[in-house]
Amino acid sequence: MKDNQRLTKEEMQSFFCPLYDAHIVHQEQQDFGHGRIETRTMSSIVNPLSLDPDSTLDKWDGLKSIHMMTRVRTDKKTDKSSSETTFYISSLTDGAEVFKLIREHWAVENKLHYMLDMLFREDYSTKRVRNAAQNMNIINKINLTIIQRLKDKLKGTSTLRLRKKLARMTPEEIFEMEL
Repeated sequence: MKDNQRLTKEEMQSFFCPLYDAHIVHQEQQDFGHGRIETRTMSSIVNPLSLDPDSTLDKWDGLKSIHMMTRVRTDKKTDKSSSETTFYISSLTDGAEVFKLIREHWAVENKLHYMLDMLFREDYSTKRVRNAAQNMNIINKINLTIIQRLKDKLKGTSTLRLRKKLARMTPEEIFEMEL
């Protein structure tokens, strides 16, 4: 649930209170890596509309569960912690499945961001005028798709070699390639 759905998000938050404790299922997972400890705790409520029939959550067709995910990251060296809480709605009733899908979604997001930053140095971009940053992001994603397809086609070729090869090609040559 994004912040642009402020009222829905606030209503979801109100479900995760002591009043509904008997209906909340919790799961926790801990990961160690990259110099930090990350603990994810997900609280789930199946069929929240049965708890509050007047809830505005009924506008979400197919809603079967709501979820609150709290992530706490602790830096091993400094022992400093940061926390983030996010909310999700789902048409699934299995909290473990929702937990898994959320993790998979963020794994894909993180991998994409990492690739865009490593190959195109997006984090260091100084493009700020109007839509320049957004346009470059789209172009970089197209380029990344081309590189990944070329890499699949030319097994064993490094990404750097592919980038050099693409840099020497004309747009016509790239469009004529069978990917």
